Amino acid sequence: MKDKLRFVILLPSKLKFKDEGEGEEKKKVSDVQICMIGTWEHPWFGTIEFTRADLKQMSENYEKEKKDLCVDYQHASLNPDPDAAIAAGWIKAVFGKERWSELWATVEWTEKAVQHIEADEYKYISPEIAREYRNKDGKEIGCTLLAIALTNRPFLEGMAPVTLAEGIDVPQVYRFKKG
Repeated sequence: MKDKLRFVILLPSKLKFKDEGEGEEKKKVSDVQICMIGTWEHPWFGTIEFTRADLKQMSENYEKEKKDLCVDYQHASLNPDPDAAIAAGWIKAVFGKERWSELWATVEWTEKAVQHIEADEYKYISPEIAREYRNKDGKEIGCTLLAIALTNRPFLEGMAPVTLAEGIDVPQVYRFKKG
């Protein structure tokens, strides 16, 4: 049953949009921090630790699957009612920054999510991660990002709120490559 265990941890993230596409096809895209190395005490899951290897494993597993991962509201995709899991956006890339001390995602946002964020109705990002995940073939693939959520109940105190701004800051990016 270990592969069924999932946990959620909230980490600081600031959104900055960049527009992609033209005219009516223009999408709001931003990079968001979804995880970082460190150790935390969670009231339900106990000690949670992420290493550089865990962050690289999450990025590698995302690359292997080559599918969009959902960004939902308040982790609604964990709800057994599929109608409750409305997408706020879709993860298009997962990558490391700051020498793999941070894990980031590029997200394509829905217009509704943009409106919620601009209205300060949602301020934080929270990842859904499985530590010992098994893929659809039953193979153990390790630490895996399953989704992220917009939320207002951060686990970690003192987190930076989500903000929107035109343009995007692009610090040094380290993408994990197998081999």
